[in-house]
Amino acid sequence: MRCYKQSYVPTKKSRGPKIIIRPTCRPTVICQCPQPTEPPPPGNGGGTPTTLGFLSSSNVGGLVNIGVNEPVSFNTPGVQVGDDIVALNTTTFSIQRPGFYVVQFYLYTVAATLLGTVNVQFSGTGVPNPNDVPFSLLLAGVNLSGAVAFEAKTPGTLQLIQSGLGLSLSTSGTNAVILIRRIA
Repeated sequence: MRCYKQSYVPTKKSRGPKIIIRPTCRPTVICQCPQPTEPPPPGNGGGTPTTLGFLSSSNVGGLVNIGVNEPVSFNTPGVQVGDDIVALNTTTFSIQRPGFYVVQFYLYTVAATLLGTVNVQFSGTGVPNPNDVPFSLLLAGVNLSGAVAFEAKTPGTLQLIQSGLGLSLSTSGTNAVILIRRIA
């Protein structure tokens, strides 16, 4: 269906036809013209967008020494969106629903630290298993950071566990940050 009408009107200056395009729909009449529509939001097949979960937490304070097989503590709550991810205490987070998750962490170490290793430990069923991905500090006094993406097939708890010789975090300001996102 066309929503315009073309008229050819001769003009005196150009001595050729002038094309005038006039809409056929009047303002007082509902136009049957196809209207542009926005595409559905990505990721959920259209419809109402879903709110995905997000949680951040950090550790602020003095020197923190983390022993073998001890969890990293995050004593300062950050942003939380939705209820897919919940902080149970300063070391343990709960993944409430199956889905795809990304866990990022940043640890700020002191110059006189042992070269520790950390793992993201998930008690539920994760594919690939996030427990199988160690992150090792190769040089004392630098940041240790990492990211793990996995599908949580079942709910479970999540911790950042120090599994190496030991780890000492920075003595001032923020010395540990964790970001957990549900991406689908």
